[in-house]
Amino acid sequence: METQSEYICPGLETPDYIRVDPGEAAKIYEAGDFIAKYAMEVCMASGSRFIKLPLDYNYEAYVFGSRIKHRSDGMVITQYRYENIDELSWLLTKTYEPKQFGAIFDAIKIASKNGTVMLRVEGVFSILSALINPMKILRALKKKRALITRLMEHMTEILYQYMHQALQNGVSIISYADPVGTIELVGRNEYKKVIGKYTFILMKQLEPDLRQGLMHLCGKCSFALEKCGYLKMIPVPVKEMFYADAVEQSIQTESVRLIGHGCINCEELMISRLWTLKLSEIEGYVREMTAEDAKAVLSIYGSAIEDGKSTVVTTLPDWSEWDEIYYPDGRFVYCLDQRTVGFAALKYTGIESKDTEKSFEVSIYVHKAYRNMGIGTALLQQVIGYCSDVYGCNIYSHIFADNIASIRLHKKMGFVRIKNQTKTVNHRHVMKEIYTYERKYNGCEMLHVQTKQVI
Repeated sequence: METQSEYICPGLETPDYIRVDPGEAAKIYEAGDFIAKYAMEVCMASGSRFIKLPLDYNYEAYVFGSRIKHRSDGMVITQYRYENIDELSWLLTKTYEPKQFGAIFDAIKIASKNGTVMLRVEGVFSILSALINPMKILRALKKKRALITRLMEHMTEILYQYMHQALQNGVSIISYADPVGTIELVGRNEYKKVIGKYTFILMKQLEPDLRQGLMHLCGKCSFALEKCGYLKMIPVPVKEMFYADAVEQSIQTESVRLIGHGCINCEELMISRLWTLKLSEIEGYVREMTAEDAKAVLSIYGSAIEDGKSTVVTTLPDWSEWDEIYYPDGRFVYCLDQRTVGFAALKYTGIESKDTEKSFEVSIYVHKAYRNMGIGTALLQQVIGYCSDVYGCNIYSHIFADNIASIRLHKKMGFVRIKNQTKTVNHRHVMKEIYTYERKYNGCEMLHVQTKQVI
């Protein structure tokens, strides 16, 4: 049963930057010190509990190339950048580059020394609607579904990287809304398959990062996700207080990391409870890799090579070359929504010991849009069980020293660093250390299974 709450939707508040001199309009997007100074002045003048960044709701659209001009009524989109839906394919070539969001990151570092910083983030559908007429996107949901899905996936990953770094720089609250991508506009079925799905994936990715902050979801968005089964709402009683006070106090409450069914703009709304979000589980499964997975596997591997953070390889091999590199057995893929989103494979090291006849090096790669969701854990668990069941052997992994996520995963699964086997390599003209991790066979590992898993 869906929840009922005291949720009030006032619509978008009037932008606070409309008094900016036209000659300084560009600073709204490009000057971190200006953004921080102005945001702090707005915070003080309005009596808000939060220093809200960026100053303009169109900031993400600006980063993605939207045409925005300063007028007497504020920063507005005067002309769509694209006329044809296929032109949006250009966005798929755009990768996350911190310098593109550099002004906001600079502003966060300044503002966080002076108060509680809130990062306001627009959803992917709203960003796309600032680049092309939204009616064309709606038609493309049926006629160009593959393109829209790829765009949602790709841009969701960029937004995740943006929010992840913002939290590291000092943001306490992520305020997320997708005002154009509503369930009322696209219908429940399309919302669940596209907009809701990638909003859910974004939240799943971000949830582990919310150790020192929280995410506030626009009430329209949280209600729609609940209707589609992506989350459940849990009421948390609070002493009667203003909404903003309850949200700010929750930053220090470890059990409250996701909040919804409310409006962050209604700071002085009196409440006696908050609604926290419990995300649903992701239903996926691990299975043995087949030749039919070749395209997906090479795509994931190619993305990792391009990223440069998880492999020393710089050139993508073809399938026959890849097939020769990896051991013929012990290859697994993770499937989600009938799609291969991650894989694990083994290389025979040639190392033998008195305890085991063989040993393997494991390689695990997850599609960048599906990381931080437990998929790597599921794959590595499968490999450990397989190696134990079939070979009773030790497993090794070579990891860049700065690949913290991979190191954390391997440590969690029982791998220990061999300190005298650190290597230094020249990777793309940068000297980088590679650590070797080992997981010794203890003779009593659980058997590997090939059944559906819920993560």
